Amino acid sequence: MVLKKFFLFMLIVGSSFLIYACSRSDETLEREVVNISINQTDIEGEFILTEFDLSNIRLLVSYNDNTSELINLTESMISHEDYEKLSQVGIHTITVSYEEYTTTFTVNLKEVLSNLTTTLMTIYEMGVLEGDIEESYEEWLESVRGPKGDTGEAGREVLFQVDSGYIQWQYHGESEWFNLIDLASLIGP
Repeated sequence: MVLKKFFLFMLIVGSSFLIYACSRSDETLEREVVNISINQTDIEGEFILTEFDLSNIRLLVSYNDNTSELINLTESMISHEDYEKLSQVGIHTITVSYEEYTTTFTVNLKEVLSNLTTTLMTIYEMGVLEGDIEESYEEWLESVRGPKGDTGEAGREVLFQVDSGYIQWQYHGESEWFNLIDLASLIGP
């Protein structure tokens, strides 16, 4: 009988500890943010300004229960001033806020250059390397363009049509059409 009472006593004490421990862990392990950082692989390299999308950058949120999750950035996580930076070419430092935590990241936004601009920059860089060009790119570019001439008279308006197997043109107001391109020459094999 004493042994039964002892086991009953131990069962009640053990159950009490178990209930207390479970209720206590729920109080202390309420999920809270302990750290935030930017997922570095999302911001490596350069971005083309017109293709940049803030939501492609993810925030790594770490919690006190040793878990973490990736959250896409939104406009509400950055200041209006920083959001405006993301519409301009350049290297920008952006501050991100999430709950009471902040972090920063740097993004390099580039402009897409036209083929002409790329070619001119290549020529300029070759000239600098050869020692033939000593001025800045802007000064060199202005010298290549030459002085601006006087505004001339507007040219005559030209009309186009397709007729008799040709693309044809004529000056507006005249009756004669001139063959420009044979349509057969535009058709591939």
